[in-house]
Amino acid sequence: MRDLRKVYPKNYKPNLSYGVIMDRVRFKPRLNYNEALYYLEIHGFRARVLKNTRVYEMVKKLTSCAYPEKLYGDLIWEDFYLPVKLYGKLRLIPFTIRKYKQIFFVFFSTLGVLEMRRGKERVEKFYEELFRESIKFIPILKKESQIIERLVPYHLRKGKIKAKHVMEDVMPKEEAERIEERYERIIKRGEKVEGISLTDYLRVAGICYKSVFKKKTKGMKPIDMYKRWADGRDCGMLEIKDRESEEEFMEWLKTKAHCGGHPFEIIFSWTRHGILLYPPSPERPHFVIGFGNYAYAESYTAMVKALIRHKIAFRAPDLGNALEFLTGEKYLSVNEHGDDFITTIYYSHHPSERKLFKHIKWDDLKLVKFFPAGNKL
Repeated sequence: MRDLRKVYPKNYKPNLSYGVIMDRVRFKPRLNYNEALYYLEIHGFRARVLKNTRVYEMVKKLTSCAYPEKLYGDLIWEDFYLPVKLYGKLRLIPFTIRKYKQIFFVFFSTLGVLEMRRGKERVEKFYEELFRESIKFIPILKKESQIIERLVPYHLRKGKIKAKHVMEDVMPKEEAERIEERYERIIKRGEKVEGISLTDYLRVAGICYKSVFKKKTKGMKPIDMYKRWADGRDCGMLEIKDRESEEEFMEWLKTKAHCGGHPFEIIFSWTRHGILLYPPSPERPHFVIGFGNYAYAESYTAMVKALIRHKIAFRAPDLGNALEFLTGEKYLSVNEHGDDFITTIYYSHHPSERKLFKHIKWDDLKLVKFFPAGNKL
């Protein structure tokens, strides 16, 4: 999948200039976009924590200008706008404020997150200026709210796009339909597995491994494949003394399988789960295969096809999602976190990606509902 960069539509022409005049209102932004990139950047996937009462009061003053929404006891303002200078033009950065107890969290689109608390720590002047500028811009938003459509760059907007427009190869729909039909026949047969041994479990896992790793599994026993590609935290499963005993495996499954490890993650992943193969149990008399992120959708589907060929009694609750992704019909998130890293793309202004613009469904921009003049919380 291609890494998308900053793109504007081919015919995009900014129609507002720096120091722009709109309805006789002139606004000259004091901050520039590069400053915002620097001061708002997330450090290690965490928010920047600012403990400064002066800046905190500026955030409080800003939120006093608009009605909040309530969610799980928190107060949310979605969205305010920060005016900045970008390539000599006036542009707006949308941001949401969420108040949890006495803490403000400020989310700046794709740029970063601030956590605002009272305190005496010294902070850069930028942060106070940020909220002061946002407050100064409110009269313009009240007078002509539709300007946000013209002033928010597309690389700061959120939306969605079907995977087929960014994937190099997609599975033909006819192939996906054949897989689903064969899988439906497995379900209709309704076969049940009353009990299995550790050897039985590893044998089925071996079928899955061979379908994906092929020649790499040559000469390997199923237990060796498991040791190589599984999570590794087996909760003592491989310590079962009699690997042929159904009783010992089922006793382990009942008493030790839920130790906090991942004994059934047969393909390990650093992000969420990889691929999981659950053994039959008295409550669920069949194998269950699932995946935790879409990076494994192709491998997962190959395993499902192998289990079908070997007539294994199993269920694949994630098959529909995998096929939707592989055929390119799944929507990917644009400029916001999706289901996982592979379902998120970042759209900016690289000329080679202009053709994607027409395929993106952009979310509507939001604007807080301001209080009438003179009214506050």
